[in-house]
Amino acid sequence: MSRLAVLVALAAALVAFVALPSRSDDGPAGDRRRLAQDAGATAAGGDRPGSLAVFETVAPVESLMTGLAGSFSRVREALEDVEERNRLRRVESWSEVVAELANVVVLHGPDQAWRDLAADTRETALELASASRAEAVDELLLVTLVDRIDASCAACHDADY
Repeated sequence: MSRLAVLVALAAALVAFVALPSRSDDGPAGDRRRLAQDAGATAAGGDRPGSLAVFETVAPVESLMTGLAGSFSRVREALEDVEERNRLRRVESWSEVVAELANVVVLHGPDQAWRDLAADTRETALELASASRAEAVDELLLVTLVDRIDASCAACHDADY
């Protein structure tokens, strides 16, 4: 399974994980834990639920935002460094880091608007990573996607989150 396919599967599982209603005796945590185990096993190619450790967030949202800001700065630096030989690989890698951090930020969302903005950041960062791997890289598309991530971040901050 490709790295992008695993990231997309995990992202979908985490979004479902957040939205899952409580239906069990041990409450939302039990439902979410079982979903995470099932999704983790599936995303990793496991054949049985629970074959991976359960994912739990460990960092406060402030730390995640610091990581997002730093990683996004690295994307911008790599994009602007047109003379660097591994520039597009750096754009790809740092975009994937931004996507993964946004993926976790979704779990901290106090409401659906927050989760939608974080999910938009994640999806755009994955698009950026994919665009940087294209056989014929469209530089304008890369810049446009960076601008979209920036706009998503600004919209969240403008909403006073």
